[in-house]
Amino acid sequence: MMMLECDPSRQPLPTAPVVQAFFDTVACRLESTRRGSLYPLLLDRLHDGRLSSEDAPAALQELSAIEAGLENIPRAQVLAGFALPQDALRAGQIFAALVAQLRSALEASAHSGQPLYLIDVPRRRMEFYFALCTLFGGLAWCFFVYALFPNWYLTSAVVPDSPDGIPIWRAGYLPIALSLVYIVSSRSPVLRYWFLRRQWAVLSLAVLGAVAFAVLSPVKFH
Repeated sequence: MMMLECDPSRQPLPTAPVVQAFFDTVACRLESTRRGSLYPLLLDRLHDGRLSSEDAPAALQELSAIEAGLENIPRAQVLAGFALPQDALRAGQIFAALVAQLRSALEASAHSGQPLYLIDVPRRRMEFYFALCTLFGGLAWCFFVYALFPNWYLTSAVVPDSPDGIPIWRAGYLPIALSLVYIVSSRSPVLRYWFLRRQWAVLSLAVLGAVAFAVLSPVKFH
């Protein structure tokens, strides 16, 4: 299930294949070169997950243009991975309910001043479960490696006889830290969109965690 969220209201949408078919059909049948070339607000920003309230009026104009264009697309040209209604002869008929929901959500965003989020609920749930698995994996690493190999240390390959070393069980701190970031972001549309648009941030957090692990947790051999 997909969902439109404009705080504090939430509006369920049709299934993900229907929503994706709408974006795919508009991109392939109504745009000329690439997705977002004619309708960047809806097919780029909202498709990626967020549309600001300042862009909502312009997005409503895009939606009106898309609605008119869909009326000229025959049923056979709809890019759908689901069974189309037998009585629908045009794309406009197939996506009429979705277009109405988008218009209502965009109007609410424009009036309330709150951003509009497009949320893929199953995907967000899957990301949350994956983050939980990563969290428990990191905790299990710390517990079992500390219990079985408490005297195993990571030392420098450049200075192998250095008296300092890092217990290998502390490597579990990395997946624990990253999983906490993903758990929080999976529950917050704002953070999830921020990380989605800035993939470098996840890598930066991983590098920062690795550096912190290497610099802040050295201990003496016993």
